[in-house]
Amino acid sequence: MKQTLKKLASIVMAFGTIVLLAGCGGGCGHEHRHMNKHRMHGNQPQPQEVIVYEAEAMEVIEMPAQNTPVMVAKMHTRSANGGTSEMGTIKFMPGENGVKMMVDLIDLRPGKDYTVKIYPCGKCKDFSCCASKCMNLNLPMLSVDEPGRLIKTFDISGVTCKQLKNAKIVLMRDGGYKAAWGRVK
Repeated sequence: MKQTLKKLASIVMAFGTIVLLAGCGGGCGHEHRHMNKHRMHGNQPQPQEVIVYEAEAMEVIEMPAQNTPVMVAKMHTRSANGGTSEMGTIKFMPGENGVKMMVDLIDLRPGKDYTVKIYPCGKCKDFSCCASKCMNLNLPMLSVDEPGRLIKTFDISGVTCKQLKNAKIVLMRDGGYKAAWGRVK
């Protein structure tokens, strides 16, 4: 699907370039009369050179279908003034062999690896009803090379959205420091 969307985007961009380069060739009529004049006198004008630029590869973010359930965990971290601050979201939606995990986070430290852990929970308001052992899933390591925002989608197999309902998500770094946390709703 992504490949098809990328090819379609390239075709649309190429077609747009051709239309721009064509100028008034089909719209204002000047060039049409000019071409007919050359045909009547037997000499053909030289064709204009058309340059088509290929678009750079771009990441296509798949939007969920209208009725696809999307579960969101608002992630928080400790702020410099001693409180907490929001750092973005981690969203889950059904995927082909499990779920798609869509990460949109700020405030990750460059050069640090963040381990994602998910703990199943009941319906309590705090985290007191969450399991002490994290789910056994093959989750990605999150990292950034320079300060900024991390936007990335991962395929996670072996779990369903239903199993993630109310789960606690924790990002760990530096061998055990709880750098961020959130709740899947």
